Amino acid sequence: MGFIDEDQRNSIGTLAAGARLAASSPEAMQSWLQNNANELARVGVGPNSVAQMYQQNPSGFGEFVDHLGMAALGPIDYFNVQDKMAGREIDRGRLAETIRSNQAGEALQARGQNLSYQSAMTGHNIAAQRLALDQQEFGFKMQQAQEKAQQLISEAPKLSVNMEKGIETAVNNATASSNSANSMSALAQQFRAEKPTTGLFGNAQNMFAKLTGSDTTLRDLRIRQNALVNSQVLKFLPPGPATDKDVEIVRQGAPTDMDNPETVARWLDAMANLERRNAQFNEFKAEWMSANGNPGQSRNGGQILGLDVKKGESLGSAVKRYMSMNTDAAPAQDSTPSGEPRNQVGSYTSKSGIQFTVE
Repeated sequence: MGFIDEDQRNSIGTLAAGARLAASSPEAMQSWLQNNANELARVGVGPNSVAQMYQQNPSGFGEFVDHLGMAALGPIDYFNVQDKMAGREIDRGRLAETIRSNQAGEALQARGQNLSYQSAMTGHNIAAQRLALDQQEFGFKMQQAQEKAQQLISEAPKLSVNMEKGIETAVNNATASSNSANSMSALAQQFRAEKPTTGLFGNAQNMFAKLTGSDTTLRDLRIRQNALVNSQVLKFLPPGPATDKDVEIVRQGAPTDMDNPETVARWLDAMANLERRNAQFNEFKAEWMSANGNPGQSRNGGQILGLDVKKGESLGSAVKRYMSMNTDAAPAQDSTPSGEPRNQVGSYTSKSGIQFTVE
């Protein structure tokens, strides 16, 4: 696909990201078309044509703009733009909630807790919510996360506003990663239980839709993948064959629509393992900031989640030791269904270029 210049490339990529988010409902799409009519016309696209395409096939429209956006910006930048847009939508919601709360004269504490929950749902965590196999359970866990964050804040020395937000973010990220890990492990089991076939059913995108009932699952997994690749957790992982292999698989990219179920399942296993590590990292980080009032050095030493911490030790040093001691947080996945033969020993290469060995 060719573009006239970088400005057109960026404009089309950004419009595609916005259209993909708006495709969640006809009302959102109508509003998006009205707000972006001038920009669409500038790049030579008629709003009426976009509306007609969406009305005829909403699911196909979503796939089309995904491909268009990734062709323009590349997968990572495309999903980054989407993620930032989702975050801005939440910020607008927080502002509206603040105004309503002030007008209603609600108690400061109740309002603060409500806004904290809203702020937890960043773009990455919106993807985690959509990946949840049980949406109601995920909502309950996020409420528990808010209670945990408030407890850590109340038990901490005097904290700045930024430190309070840091604790809330770490607790919420830990919850989102834990939820994503469980969903990915369950999906890996389901993919292994399916028999590879040719034709439409063999398409990974369609298998995700069949197993989860959602056309956005693969996109949400890619958003979570991008979050993991850019997260701090990779800096603190203990070295080792299993961990190194997980990182390698995740860094090499998400499966394509044409990858077979076993390739997809192994990618999901690697993602689940790193999500568990990310949950472990953020849980420790939240406890650290509560105990020390900062993400830097330990003020007095002591114990954090069972780890003896020396006075003056840095968070980076402590969390490395903690994660090395708690390797069971990322167990090797053995999701072969009972009674089913395991895959043959050998080397495999997916169509997306992921290489792995079965031993």
